[in-house]
Amino acid sequence: MPETSKHAQGIAIDINPLLNPLVKQGPDGVLREPASGRYDPARPGTLTRARILKHLTPHGWTWGGRWQRPQDHQHIEKAHGRCAHLSERIR
Repeated sequence: MPETSKHAQGIAIDINPLLNPLVKQGPDGVLREPASGRYDPARPGTLTRARILKHLTPHGWTWGGRWQRPQDHQHIEKAHGRCAHLSERIR
């Protein structure tokens, strides 16, 4: 049986993919942004490391924008604290 995604478990969400796109490496080695989005930390509504550290990290959330590959700027997930234990209970 396939593993249930963290989104399906209710411990991960994606926020505004147009401003916070998934950025991955393409076959030619170039980082590509999805055609539907452009990551610009200066735009209002864009998730940034500073905003995540200020508002979400203290409450046990982690951010996919800090991942090496792929960088998933829209993705936040509950890493610890309330709700994090749900991942084990749901399986």
